[in-house]
Amino acid sequence: MRSPVQTACGHRFCKGCLLKAFSEGEVPVCPQDRCRIPENEGFFRDVAWEREILSLRVKCKKNERGCNWTGQLRHYEEHFVACQYEEVTCDDCKGEMQRRLLHEHTTSECPNRIVQCVYCEEEFAIWFTKFHEDNECARFPLECTQECGFQIPREEVNKHHFIQ
Repeated sequence: MRSPVQTACGHRFCKGCLLKAFSEGEVPVCPQDRCRIPENEGFFRDVAWEREILSLRVKCKKNERGCNWTGQLRHYEEHFVACQYEEVTCDDCKGEMQRRLLHEHTTSECPNRIVQCVYCEEEFAIWFTKFHEDNECARFPLECTQECGFQIPREEVNKHHFIQ
C-alpha cells in the first residue's frame, strides 16, 4: 500500500486506489461500505499505518537469483539501487547483465571496451583491433618483403628497403 489514507468511516486504502474508485461526476463513496465521503475532509493521510507498512520486513525481489538481503520496507529502495543481482545495462554495448557481473564485463568481455594498441598506443574499441593492426597502425610490425628476416614497423618499411 503506497500513500495510505484513512476514510472518515475508518477504512484504509492506498490513496491512488481510492481516488481511482471515485467515479467522475458522482458523489465519492467509500468502496468498502459505500458511505458518502465528504469532498474536502473525507480522507486523510494515515501516518500510523504508513509507519507500520514501512516497518514490515521484506526480502529482495532478486532473492531467487541469490540476493540474500532482508530488511525493513523503508530501506528497500536504498538496497535496490545497489543490489548486485539487479539487471543493469552496459553503457558501451547496451548488453544487459546483473550488476555484480558488470565490472568483469566492462573490463574483459565487452566488445566495445576501449583498449590501447600494443604497438602505437592509440585507443579504440577492441572489436576494431584487427582492422587497426592490418590497415592503420604505423608501428605494427611487418615482415620484410625482401625476406631479410626482420620485422619492421609499417611506417619504416620504405626506409628499411632503401637502406638495404
